[in-house]
Amino acid sequence: MKLHPPTHGTYVGHDVVDSENHEVGTVSDVIYDDDGNRPAWLVVDLGLLHGARYVPVAHSYTADNGNIVVPYDKHQVKGAIKPPRNHVLTAEDVERLITHYELHDTRNVARPRAHDGRHGIRDVLQVGAHDERHDTGEFGGA
Repeated sequence: MKLHPPTHGTYVGHDVVDSENHEVGTVSDVIYDDDGNRPAWLVVDLGLLHGARYVPVAHSYTADNGNIVVPYDKHQVKGAIKPPRNHVLTAEDVERLITHYELHDTRNVARPRAHDGRHGIRDVLQVGAHDERHDTGEFGGA
């Protein structure tokens, strides 16, 4: 099986599975770093009873079948904070997520800009949408 770093075109609407291929949820949104160049956080819908949660892009990959594979099982993802309607991350949210997911290398973790305490760049993507400026094949994880 080939492992491919995720790109913009392989996120929204695709299933998210853990490393054992167990279903986690479906990507509904992508939060980019402050430069708007790299996806940093996925908003993953876990189903009707559980809502959505943030999942870091770091250490994920796209399998040949299109699934986004993350190193977290559904139980761990359920324990992450729920995004607000606008999916904007605060500095406090990012710190809580870093702790929750035990992200030791945070160089590729998007952090909100200090001037307003909110994440500066956020793209809401529709299922099947495609924006060439983000489909660079670059990946800041793994």
